[in-house]
Amino acid sequence: MRCTEICRRELEFGDRTVKTVVYAVAADDLYNENGTFVCESYGAAVSILQTGERAVVRCMTQNSRRILGFIDSLARGLVTPVSLRDVAEDWLGRE
Repeated sequence: MRCTEICRRELEFGDRTVKTVVYAVAADDLYNENGTFVCESYGAAVSILQTGERAVVRCMTQNSRRILGFIDSLARGLVTPVSLRDVAEDWLGRE
């Protein structure tokens, strides 16, 4: 899996600390049973720099434009690692 940072947001948490949340595309190469490359599959990663907290949801789509739109919505909604899986499941349920 490779992660490519897309953007960062500063977020103030309930304890009044400001932390940097990083949003990234997680890319996996998919191979067939013969070991031949078939395609890339994309997911999302969200992490907090100051704490090291991180969540990744892999293999959500093979469409790079769709995953970039999803990550943009994560950043606009200030989604944290704790809620990434729930948000991703909702997004996948709408497809």
